[in-house]
Amino acid sequence: MNEPYRIGAGMAQIVVTPDMFPYGFGRGPGFTGIHDELYVRALLLERGETRVLLITVDLDSFGHIDEWKQKIQSVIHVPEDGIFVMHTHNHESIHVRNDKDDAPEGDADTARSEALTWAAMVQAIRQAEERLQPGKIRYGTGLCDVNINREYCYEGYYMIGRSPQGPSDKTVAVLTFTDLEDRPLAFFINYAVHGSVMADVRGEDGNPIITGDLPGYTSRFVEAHYPGAVALWTSGAAGNQDAKYRATRQFLDAEGALRNYSVGAGGWALLDMQSRDLAEEVIRVADAGAENEELTGLSSVQTALTVPGKMKAGQGGPHGGHRPKGEPGGPGGPEGPGGVPCEGKMMKDIDINHADGDPVTVHVGLLALGNTALVCYSGEATYELGKQVQAALGERFEHVVVVTHCNGYIGYMSQEEGFDRRTRSALVSLLARGQAERVVVDTPLALAEGL
Repeated sequence: MNEPYRIGAGMAQIVVTPDMFPYGFGRGPGFTGIHDELYVRALLLERGETRVLLITVDLDSFGHIDEWKQKIQSVIHVPEDGIFVMHTHNHESIHVRNDKDDAPEGDADTARSEALTWAAMVQAIRQAEERLQPGKIRYGTGLCDVNINREYCYEGYYMIGRSPQGPSDKTVAVLTFTDLEDRPLAFFINYAVHGSVMADVRGEDGNPIITGDLPGYTSRFVEAHYPGAVALWTSGAAGNQDAKYRATRQFLDAEGALRNYSVGAGGWALLDMQSRDLAEEVIRVADAGAENEELTGLSSVQTALTVPGKMKAGQGGPHGGHRPKGEPGGPGGPEGPGGVPCEGKMMKDIDINHADGDPVTVHVGLLALGNTALVCYSGEATYELGKQVQAALGERFEHVVVVTHCNGYIGYMSQEEGFDRRTRSALVSLLARGQAERVVVDTPLALAEGL
């Protein structure tokens, strides 16, 4: 029997008040202002006895998912395998402990961020449960050109930059959740891009400003078009995909040296335009209505896989792979043209194949909505890995959507070919060579057998 869905959605603001500034997490200067608000969004799905809860948080990182699942289950009855918490990875945002533990347990602002996020999460979850009602789910896709491959080769090292020649997936996947009269209740948006338009931009006082960046802007534009609906934004296989136009970027000077440049406050216009482009394509797909495929079925399964790790390039050395504080491109550095980023110089000769790091635990989940699968990871998979899992699971599911930054954060996951080319995704990954394919491709295939 084809049982109907029950659908409920809610959202709540993560409230950061002015009296908390400067507010940070021990990595560079603290935030001293808010440009646009951060939110938690929740989507609750029921079908028969099955319950699934999808949550998005406008945060730079998110980890320790087992702790969070226990807290969530104290508020709502959903099995562990049915809880999926995704962070938008907007770079200019407050911080919650991630699985790399790059913020100490005792950091006061990090602890405060967790408390603020939890308060908003409770509100969003309860609102979603209160709004449960019969509904329908449709799946459709569109195209949007606001991302770009970021593997820029400079003196033999693939650093973050603009690489128009590199592969980039322009697909926007949209799940539209409506009531039985086709009125929108919620949207699940998936696109392969970093929330990095305003990364490294500083305000007039030289300090960063909080923003939801491309994910947050896109969600709010969609929500403004459909009053009362909730738009959950998620990242696709964006490990090597950046926003097409960032406020900060590199350029080659007349002598061939790579330097940094920032348009500063002009970046807000870049953010607005690109977010509108993405939101308009989501709206176009959603408005197609019956042209999109109606889905049936609801099941989920998750696992945690521990694999061999390697030391991240720069780990134990200067700056840990980040540009140094106070230097061009680094926290507190100047906005205009600067020197060659230290990252490229420092990491160019690193041994990329060493496997002497601690084991890494990666969370992998599979959510099936009939013939459509959401394949979820706690790491940042590259474009190439995304295509591999779509091809592998394509024999079982008609539609395969790759969701990263889900149920934790362990950083980059690179395909083996990236190790050969010495890409940044491979250099800074905590996973040893060859382990990403095991996590991203082999594990979902095994999970699919258990559905």
